[in-house]
Amino acid sequence: MVSRETSGSAIGPPDLPPWLEPVRASLAEYADILVGPGIERGLLGPREADKVWDRHIINCAVVAEPDLEVIGTGARIADIGSGAGLPGLVWALTRPDVSVVLIESLLRRGSKLLPPPGHGGAGNGGGGGGGGGG
Repeated sequence: MVSRETSGSAIGPPDLPPWLEPVRASLAEYADILVGPGIERGLLGPREADKVWDRHIINCAVVAEPDLEVIGTGARIADIGSGAGLPGLVWALTRPDVSVVLIESLLRRGSKLLPPPGHGGAGNGGGGGGGGGG
């Protein structure tokens, strides 16, 4: 039997690249959501809690590194099949200059998505997101 119990807290990486330091707190808050409610709601497996930084947060963030120019300045991105918000929420948190829209076709998953930390559900300033007020 697999326990769905988690520590409720994601242990951060020992070091982050300098370009991620300004968003460390937001990334940590999102990691806590992933290993707490994310696992409880089935968006991540219970064995992912100890790997959330290396396997999920950092792996998503590396693509958004501005110096790599994989994601251009001011890009508009659609994260199709967002599930737990990976990679879209990580890109939105690490690159405030881009607009990220999360698209999830499965209502059971989409209804479980949580707003990105510090954004109150409004996204990252990008225009996207469905109708309706918040």
